[in-house]
Amino acid sequence: MNTQINLQSPGKLAGKAAPMLSSVAIYAATTLFGTLILLLDESLLDVVITPMLGLWWLMGVAFFRRPREVAIIGLILLVCVLSSLLRESIGTIVVRSASFIISSILAVLLARQKSQAADRYMQISRIIKSVPANVVAADEQGTIIAASDMVVELIGEAYQPVCGHVFTDVFMHHIQPAAVLSIYREWFQRSGRFDCDLDLVGHDNKPLKATAECCGSGDSRILVVMLQAHQ
Repeated sequence: MNTQINLQSPGKLAGKAAPMLSSVAIYAATTLFGTLILLLDESLLDVVITPMLGLWWLMGVAFFRRPREVAIIGLILLVCVLSSLLRESIGTIVVRSASFIISSILAVLLARQKSQAADRYMQISRIIKSVPANVVAADEQGTIIAASDMVVELIGEAYQPVCGHVFTDVFMHHIQPAAVLSIYREWFQRSGRFDCDLDLVGHDNKPLKATAECCGSGDSRILVVMLQAHQ
């Protein structure tokens, strides 16, 4: 009988444990926050602030956490909201609870949209990184989100790692600042594959020929540029 033992290094185990610890931390912080605003509510006679502050917390978290985590945080805060409304009338409890639940659903949908966009960026990054060509991808703001390994030879060490830098700073710094942003935005609005109207520059200001294509739509739209040194 063959027995396969899966041994993992402490580093890998720590890597898997980190997201779990992060989730536990945000759940604990949410519980603490809910408790604090409940205590504050107890000192207020005519105003109930827990639903409003709980919603602010939930919507803020939705920008940074996964949908499942946002849903759990919403449930924690819903308990706090219901606790804060015990002294209110049935009608008030129903209306405010329903409003909070609807807002929680919207927060989960927002988190889902952000999560899907992040997953798409990760997938694009993995694909482009392995492409045997000089390829970079940037978002609407011009931030480089992915680059192939071969791009390093074109730009040198000054902009390493290239992801996170602004495309126009790396490849278009030879153009007047007043014009460079409008040029990039015009490229970003084009459809289909096209040759860039002007040369870009790489390491030591060597000219680069560029072919670009916009992919995706909405918040997921990106500009993919293939670079080639002039012969």
